[in-house]
Amino acid sequence: MKRVILFLAFLISLSLSAHSLPEHVYFQAMNDELMRTQKQLRVKGSASPFFIAYKLKEEHKHQVSASLGSALPENAPTNHLSALVYMYTGKAAKNSSGFVPMFQFSNSGREFAVEFAKYVPKSYEAIRRKLWELTDKAYIFASSAYDKKEVYKKRKGLQDELPDFSKAPVSAYRQEIPDFEPLPADTQAVINQISAQGKKIPYLERFVVRRERVQNRYYFIDSEKDFAQYFVPQDYVHVQALFRGKEGDFHNIFRSYNLSDDPQQQIKQMQEAASEILAEVEAQHQAVRAKQPYVGPVLFEKKAAVDFFFFFFYPSARHSKSLLRADDRTDNEAGYFKDRLGMRVMSAFFDVYDKPLLSYKDGIYLSGFMPVDDEGVAAENIQLVKDGKLIALPTMRSPMKGQEKNNGHARANYHMFPRAGLTNLLFEAKESLSQEQMQERLLQRCRELELEYCYIIPSSFEYWRGKGLPELVQRIYTKDGRKEAVNGLEIEGLSARSLRSILAAGKESYVFGDFSKYEMDGASPISITAPSILVDEIELVPDMKVPDTPPSVDLP
Repeated sequence: MKRVILFLAFLISLSLSAHSLPEHVYFQAMNDELMRTQKQLRVKGSASPFFIAYKLKEEHKHQVSASLGSALPENAPTNHLSALVYMYTGKAAKNSSGFVPMFQFSNSGREFAVEFAKYVPKSYEAIRRKLWELTDKAYIFASSAYDKKEVYKKRKGLQDELPDFSKAPVSAYRQEIPDFEPLPADTQAVINQISAQGKKIPYLERFVVRRERVQNRYYFIDSEKDFAQYFVPQDYVHVQALFRGKEGDFHNIFRSYNLSDDPQQQIKQMQEAASEILAEVEAQHQAVRAKQPYVGPVLFEKKAAVDFFFFFFYPSARHSKSLLRADDRTDNEAGYFKDRLGMRVMSAFFDVYDKPLLSYKDGIYLSGFMPVDDEGVAAENIQLVKDGKLIALPTMRSPMKGQEKNNGHARANYHMFPRAGLTNLLFEAKESLSQEQMQERLLQRCRELELEYCYIIPSSFEYWRGKGLPELVQRIYTKDGRKEAVNGLEIEGLSARSLRSILAAGKESYVFGDFSKYEMDGASPISITAPSILVDEIELVPDMKVPDTPPSVDLP
């Protein structure tokens, strides 16, 4: 609780002066190099820099892990600094933003990535040199993009109905950042004890429990005189179980859990996480292999519900404005909802919010906290969906028809220039049921459809190339409510349209903020808070996997 009070105290310690940069070597280096760039960076025949942004991220991390009661190589606390640089050339009415020129450049040939560097030395001189190097590359890219964009627009007969860049009040956010607290000295002993529970299962080949604490510190400055200094703390436990089923098929369950800020509660949560995974291991080991396809209602519980929203709502609502591409290809990263303002996109009893200013919920720090966006605009909490209808989308300095207002949701990362993104997504159901009522509603719907059984996905699932790959599936029989574990099933036919088929939602919400398993390294962090959901029509089909041959000798 002490950490919460300290955190809130830091949160309200802000600077309201747009001209008073924090007295920190990072800001000194960024500001001095930015001023030099604005004054000196001119190339005859090329558009001048219009908007320049520097962002430093300092990551502090400490993790401790063990497998089956034995400590794995210890990781001492680490920290490193990385840098992002991006710029637009031209002017407010028209500049290099929003266009993919297919320009091959230093970042591994990626076509629309910012300039970035990992493991930047932390001295004033080293930071300036690295920023100078990245700024030069960013200017080459932006100049090329500007020229090619103008040619493209002329060839397509495109007129500038809206400016490329909207002005905004100067943003200044300064949060005092506390020292990073490594994990307690007894963490290794606790993790050893928790992971030792795996010894009770004779066929478990590996059972890893890893405790991780992270503090990300962000330092931002741009040519519009905006700046921000803030931090995002995170506590996790990661659990991995490797084992074989009765028929020899190999299983690898990996799951991350957000931990609360209470040390005593953390130990309890870690024990519960390990027990949950071990129960799934035993169920999966005894699971029967599905042989028949299924079409009908499915109950997605806890993390599976969060995954459902992550895979189908999150990519649909972000990137709300399409990019222009020199090769005339469609922007396949643009959100499915971009042209659907005012339309029903979810079941009518759902409201959805994105809250970048929310840093803490239900005892958990949220990874998407962002007081100032990556174009220097003060971020706003917004409601995206009301009564199932899409009423707003995240926006940035590049206005879009029907929603010209900038709500401060520009997000940049190692792989992408600033685009309208999401931060802390909250799914709130106006009608909710207990877990028991959710299962009864599932059975009721199955009886209406005259199904012998229906399915529950109680843990999580991955989504890859149009298929959902659940870690565990439960079959529940309509007649008596009996359950049995099933494996060998894949989910087909899911899309953003599936959001309109949600029949019911649970009372308890699940907070999850680590999607690094699915996102590339360096991607913008987000968190999702959502209840369990019952979806009316899901297609499950047997997979085509052939189980491995079991080892000739039993596990020692």
